[in-house]
Amino acid sequence: MREEAGIGGLLGRVAAMLLLAASTSCSIYRMEDCSCLRNVELTFRYHFSPEEEALPVYVGSMFHLLLRNDTLAGMLSLNGTQHGQGLLSTDGSTSGNLYALRSLRCNLPEGDYAIFSWGNFLDGVSAFEDLAAPGTTLRVGQSLGRDIRLRHVKASPTNHGTLDNSERLYFGSCRFSVGRYGEVRRTVDMLNAHLQLSVTVVWSSTPPPFNLRDVRMRLGDAPAGYAHTVTDTLPFMISSAAPPFGPREVAEYVPGWDGSTGTISTNISALESNRIWGRLIGYRLRDEHHPLLSLWDVAGNTQIMKDIDLHRFFETVGWRRTRNHRQQYDILVTVRDGGLVSVEPLDNRGWIDGGEIWAAP
Repeated sequence: MREEAGIGGLLGRVAAMLLLAASTSCSIYRMEDCSCLRNVELTFRYHFSPEEEALPVYVGSMFHLLLRNDTLAGMLSLNGTQHGQGLLSTDGSTSGNLYALRSLRCNLPEGDYAIFSWGNFLDGVSAFEDLAAPGTTLRVGQSLGRDIRLRHVKASPTNHGTLDNSERLYFGSCRFSVGRYGEVRRTVDMLNAHLQLSVTVVWSSTPPPFNLRDVRMRLGDAPAGYAHTVTDTLPFMISSAAPPFGPREVAEYVPGWDGSTGTISTNISALESNRIWGRLIGYRLRDEHHPLLSLWDVAGNTQIMKDIDLHRFFETVGWRRTRNHRQQYDILVTVRDGGLVSVEPLDNRGWIDGGEIWAAP
């Protein structure tokens, strides 16, 4: 009898504990009714190399666009503080937290979703545009994914119709479906979504007849807009020190080019009396693009070095752009007497025999 009473008392205490837990925590069956649980968790990472996961090294802010059935359902900016709208509204509990860049947790209703995430997006250098309503900001619940563009918009300090260097953008995307029950967990691998072109120009014999400090470098016919579509999938091998261990293939996605172009310009550094250096940063190139490299005076009135179509150079040295994971190129331009110009790599990436190209004056 005493044993039965002991068992009954134990069962009673367990029932009471379960009742208390149910009243103070979230149900594991109806997460959509719980403010303290999230039914979607997206983890972001960037592999600089197969062994090096380096998102916090290269990405200082994140901007997320969430689409539901191709309609903008939410936006969230993570740049020290959080600013959310729509289904990505937030209480700011993870503001300024490094973890907030790596992980996005949210509670979403049932539906089919796509997320487009941009690392290092800075309003004013690039800007979002809704083709259906030019001149307005994006509209949650109204803007359609097919109409949303990211445009390189910041004019250079000297203007003359050129653009300043863009941000060093990174891009990631994935699609997922949310059901009534259960959790969605995805890993989004970010892609290097910018071009970094470092150019050294040398006059081989006769010094240039102008002050090298009064020169700006330009890259014409450069891509100036992204569409929120995925045009290419790039497989990438990584090796993880955490489960699952060992090498495995992941996918990085290339954002679509929207067809727009512009001219990027930047200041140069005069290294010697006959040598200058400049770095141009813009949106990713595709194999079909024909970017034009040139030099101009600071006033923008006089072209100092003729246009060099870099498409020929890229094709000659075998540097593919569309399917390149990281578009960082370092080239040497040599100007000889009579205006003859040659272009060659300053490193060995993609080098093949016959890699130097010549352009007649």
